[in-house]
Amino acid sequence: MSELHVVFGTGPIGRYTAETLLHQGHRVRMVNRSGVMRDQSADIELIASDAYNCSQNITLTRGATSIYFCVAPAYSEWATKFPPLQQAVLDAAIANQARLAVVENLYGYGAFRGTLREDSPSTPTSRKGHVRLAMQQTLQSVHQHGLVQVAQGRASDFFGPYDTNMTNLAIKPALSGKAINLLGRLNQLHTFSYVKDFGRLMATLGTNESALGQVWFTPSPPAITQATFVQILSQILDKPVKSMVLSPLMAQILGLFNKNIAEVHEMLYQFTAPFVVDTQKAQTAFGLVPTPIDVALRETVAWCQCHA
Repeated sequence: MSELHVVFGTGPIGRYTAETLLHQGHRVRMVNRSGVMRDQSADIELIASDAYNCSQNITLTRGATSIYFCVAPAYSEWATKFPPLQQAVLDAAIANQARLAVVENLYGYGAFRGTLREDSPSTPTSRKGHVRLAMQQTLQSVHQHGLVQVAQGRASDFFGPYDTNMTNLAIKPALSGKAINLLGRLNQLHTFSYVKDFGRLMATLGTNESALGQVWFTPSPPAITQATFVQILSQILDKPVKSMVLSPLMAQILGLFNKNIAEVHEMLYQFTAPFVVDTQKAQTAFGLVPTPIDVALRETVAWCQCHA
């Protein structure tokens, strides 16, 4: 029988992780709170469960070769809810001795100069960055002590089909002639990642022993400015795209009335200076090729038009 792989979370990264695993011929079980998944593949076993329930997680992952942690709490609840959420899934991996592939971001590195690589120093400059670094260190510790085998996949800001963050804010409004929402400064280079590439990386990490015990960046196209992002989007839509830019000062003011914007404020350093990521490690090791930015945007626009 094919191996069982269990994916926690049915968001865009979990979805494309599962899709890649299915294409590889594996049996895939996905877990979310509702037991409902938009456009669910008939080949996926979907189970409703609370990922904070460790004993239930152990039951759902029994016999699994690999577990994929692709879920996160609300942005404003990271400090209190993210560490115990990870721990509940980590404990299941330890109990069942299943490999654990974890979706992460780049917050733990903090602000940096030059080009970011997997082994760059971790010096977080935000509250969420400190939370993320502590979670990463927990995973690295359990791997080093032989409790479970872990691989960590990280990406810069991502967009694509089924994404409810960047896609909803910086792409979808343009389809109806509205201004898209951008951050910081438009003339700074920034690495953007595509959700399908992130999913392919995660599936690779859970099925390759050589990936274990290491950090891997999602293969991503060369960094571009947000101004170039707007220009490419305009060319795809064949019409001018307007934009609104959230500056640090505006975020600070609006954050007094909107908790989500308040959480964004401390992360704006990623968009007020160059934020360039080197993703060659995974590309070289696994032969993964990043989707060109214009192709990724075109596919995302087509998906948005079909799912209006």
